[in-house]
Amino acid sequence: MDGWMDDKQTDLILFSFRADGTCRRLNELANKTDTPGRFTFYSQKWNNDNDMRIVEVLYDEYALVYTNKTKDGVSEVLNNLYSRTQEPSVAWQQRFTQFSLDTGILPENIVILPKNAECPED
Repeated sequence: MDGWMDDKQTDLILFSFRADGTCRRLNELANKTDTPGRFTFYSQKWNNDNDMRIVEVLYDEYALVYTNKTKDGVSEVLNNLYSRTQEPSVAWQQRFTQFSLDTGILPENIVILPKNAECPED
């Protein structure tokens, strides 16, 4: 049945940016785990397994999300800072940068993207 999910699954809406700077919105059906804030899913678009964790969240301000993506036995880390405002506070940007460094992201690969309009569905 279309649209059916059990209590062990949830819809995720993810955002990423293309090389040209435009926004991409992706929808994934994720599996909840026994660990609160941890979800796993397989992305058909990217052909990879994803282990996503909500690291820190203030629902009216921001969410810091860690994702370990694995494809063909090779893993990479992707951290995201999602903000409810067009400009996250300097404190949250610094928290994101430090968290990224702590999880092995090289300084030259840490980017705070510019303000962006609403992200259309892909």
